Amino acid sequence: MEVEKTKLQSFVQWVGGKAKSADLIIEHFPTFSGTYIEPFLGGGAMLFKVQPKVAVVNDLNINLINCYRDIQYSPEELMNEIDKLKAQYSEKFYYQCRDEYNNNGIVDGEGSTVRNSALFIFMNKTCFNGLYRENKSGKFNASFGKLKVKTPVVYIKEDILAISKYLNENDITFHHIDAIQFLKDNYKDHNDFIYADPPYMEMFSAYNGQVFTDASHQALFDVLHNKNFVASNKQCDAATKLYPADKFIHEGIKTTHSINRLYTENSIHELLIKPRTWYVKGE
Repeated sequence: MEVEKTKLQSFVQWVGGKAKSADLIIEHFPTFSGTYIEPFLGGGAMLFKVQPKVAVVNDLNINLINCYRDIQYSPEELMNEIDKLKAQYSEKFYYQCRDEYNNNGIVDGEGSTVRNSALFIFMNKTCFNGLYRENKSGKFNASFGKLKVKTPVVYIKEDILAISKYLNENDITFHHIDAIQFLKDNYKDHNDFIYADPPYMEMFSAYNGQVFTDASHQALFDVLHNKNFVASNKQCDAATKLYPADKFIHEGIKTTHSINRLYTENSIHELLIKPRTWYVKGE
């Protein structure tokens, strides 16, 4: 009998996050016995919904990936650091935090990242519309959110500890490299399964300082087309043309995207794409 999963909530607000559509998306996943692979992790809604025992996940944003690692290995220290920031909440202090974050110069594998992760999560919950945005120089530049609260809710302790427990009790490996290379490196055989949620065609052209062009979508198709995957995209002609209907199933779903509960939600039509036939190991 399958053990009931603990409900895991994302610790950040993220553009294009799948928390509201995860139940619809997961219905299209096959049963798989290998590794769960996610090249565009973002806020982690699908990872937390699937809760695989073995996963390799990736995001270009090294500071976001470090948040996951710090939640895994140093949750209490991270929450204590966030509490220090929250106690000083003000517009002036927000911009001081932004300056500190942008000047930290975090290098993967060098020194503690807990302070930077605390800044990341604190600003994610207090910036305008919860929008993570960088300028052309790669500096975080979202403005203060002007939340109508004296003390913002930056994290929920039970959620952080539940995520930490899940990450420590399972084999979850984090990467922060180009998504195409990540997929080439990590899909080993047809027991594995990929969920891909790239920047949408005709909507988002850049992520974390890198432009995701039509050529990028073609490169993603080239690496996905002969593997077991489900991909999300905008429901548009460009997507259905790239993944032709004679080889791939197209399922339309309607969902809402919102960043901050204080702001308006926008309904959009998304497309789920999957192979007409799942591949079997040895094929």
